[in-house]
Amino acid sequence: MNESIKNRKKNFMRDELFNAISKVVNERKNQISENYVIKYNEIEISELFEENKIITISGYPIISILEPRQGVTWGGEKCESIFIVNQSTTNNLEKKLIYKIIGGEDIKRDKIEWKGNYAIFPYIESQNKWIPAFRNLSGVQDFDSLNFSLVLQGEIQSNTKEEKFLNRKARNIIQYPKNAEYLFQFYDVLSKREFKEKKITGYKKEWYEYIWPRDPKILKLPKIVCPRVSKQPRFVIDNKGYMPRDSVIVFHPQNRFTELKTEIEKLLKCKLSDSQILEYLKELLNSSVFKKVLLSQRAKKRGGYPQLNERTLSKFIVPIPNKRNIEIIKKIINNKHTDEDIVTMYA
Repeated sequence: MNESIKNRKKNFMRDELFNAISKVVNERKNQISENYVIKYNEIEISELFEENKIITISGYPIISILEPRQGVTWGGEKCESIFIVNQSTTNNLEKKLIYKIIGGEDIKRDKIEWKGNYAIFPYIESQNKWIPAFRNLSGVQDFDSLNFSLVLQGEIQSNTKEEKFLNRKARNIIQYPKNAEYLFQFYDVLSKREFKEKKITGYKKEWYEYIWPRDPKILKLPKIVCPRVSKQPRFVIDNKGYMPRDSVIVFHPQNRFTELKTEIEKLLKCKLSDSQILEYLKELLNSSVFKKVLLSQRAKKRGGYPQLNERTLSKFIVPIPNKRNIEIIKKIINNKHTDEDIVTMYA
């Protein structure tokens, strides 16, 4: 009898788990079919038992209006002090590979407090992609001038990497030689980097590269930025084009942004800029409504901090503009609203 009860309990738990998994998988399939930016590679156990979506009003999922991207990752222990430098260090380097950089801690509720940090970013933009800055594309051969496994003309197999570097620098083979020299002094550290139990070469990268440089769009304006991990919504407009590190999420207009903008313009009977619509969306994201969505996550980082991801964002809906909310929308556009006004929109 006891054995029979145990088996029934096991079967019940198995069926409940199967139903929970099916629910999450089907939910993702539905989101993907709507062309939303969902890029899940794995399912966390905590996701299976999260509450249903909090917001049930009609509207636009925020990820159909804004496309989220994570900031850059260089990867490897002790490498932050190599790639992140102060202004005095940048004075001796070629400026084309230098960017002002921000992390999640630099983003406050209403502004970005840049701490004076610069990123040495060894890439140049070409056809909307990042190309390693020391890759030689001008000649007949396509090679990287800082790849010391190669034996170029005028070199012999027994040459050390130091000899090859000096030879190539003297022959002007290396573009951005000052940046190259700076990075080369840290060759031993950078070339031995491991990230997620994988060496830098395992990512098909040269020794000086970032693990994930993302794509050039992360610098484009206009954009919204926020910390990837936070207990409070902290969304800010970046008007200066900072390079975001991987503790930052960047949002750019996409897909239905224009559709939302057109609907608001029709309602208000006036033309609005993309920046004004971004400000409008930023205020919705900074509201107590989104905070409730953020804190609804069961899976949290150490210290109880929720991590912002596509799953959380997919739960947040931007209401369809209508006459009932016209006065509140005007207030938000003119920055004369309160949090209670936004809560009323979602009532």
